[in-house]
Order: sequence, then C-alpha cells, then structure tokens
Amino acid sequence: MKFLKKIIKFGVLLAMCFIFFIALFPFLNDYLYTGSARVNSTKSSHHNILKVVAAGIGKCSLGKKTAMADNLICNGITASSVAEASIKYFLSEENIVKNAYPPHAAAIKAGFSTADIDVGYIFIKESGSKIIITSCNKTPCNKKENLQESTIDINDIINEKK
Repeated sequence: MKFLKKIIKFGVLLAMCFIFFIALFPFLNDYLYTGSARVNSTKSSHHNILKVVAAGIGKCSLGKKTAMADNLICNGITASSVAEASIKYFLSEENIVKNAYPPHAAAIKAGFSTADIDVGYIFIKESGSKIIITSCNKTPCNKKENLQESTIDINDIINEKK
C-alpha cells in the first residue's frame, strides 16, 4: 500500500512538472530560440535602411525633384533634411520598419541611445554633411560589439553622381 502511494505521489509530481514546463515553454522559446533571429532582423533592417537612404540621396543627385515617397525635397538637400525625411519615410504606414524586440513598435528613432530599453531600434541622426545610422542588436547596448553604426556622407554621393 505504501509503495502504491509513493507511485501516485511520483505520478502527481511528474504531471505537475510537465504542466509547469508546458506553461513555461512559450516564454523559454521566446527568449532562448528567437534571440539570434532578433539580432539578425535588426542587422538586416539596419542594412536596408542604409541602402534606402543612400538611394534617396542618389536620386536627388540624378536630378529628381523628390525622393523617399516625396518626403525628401531634393532642392537644397542637407544632411538634416535627409535625416528628417528618412525618419518620416520609415515611420509611414507603407514603409514602417518594426522593432524585432517587444513591444514590436516602429523601429526608427531620431538621435542616438545606448540604453538597453532601445535594443532593436535604429537611430538616424545628422552630423555636418553626414547621416549616421546606429542600431543596438542585443543587450547590453553600451557594449561596442552589440552596436552597428553606418555613416553616409551626402557630399560623397552627390559628387559621385556628377
């Protein structure tokens, strides 16, 4: 009889562990298995944004009046106008880039940050004639190896096309 009670207790304990694992699995899956996918998604978004911004500047240098869905006015182009147009372009409903990390909001922000709450965001800012695109691919964001930074000098693209 004691042996039967031990088997029943063990079975109940085993069932409870199984239920606990099943309840915990979505959270474990989210943090263990999607980490590298989020890093790669942020890197890919960063690269795509870099290409679109450079292409927008290139269109202006080829004589177009506007670029980036009319957000960039080519007459009198500056790094500041390109940064502002880029942010508007990537926040528009048809071109929105989503953050791979929760809460999966729009991934584009102006300026720069190394705060861990900004993981997955892509920052666009200007400095002189340069557009600087920075992203944090994983935490901690204050570690250089977790950051990706690209610079576009609008003068280089405009002079290259002439």
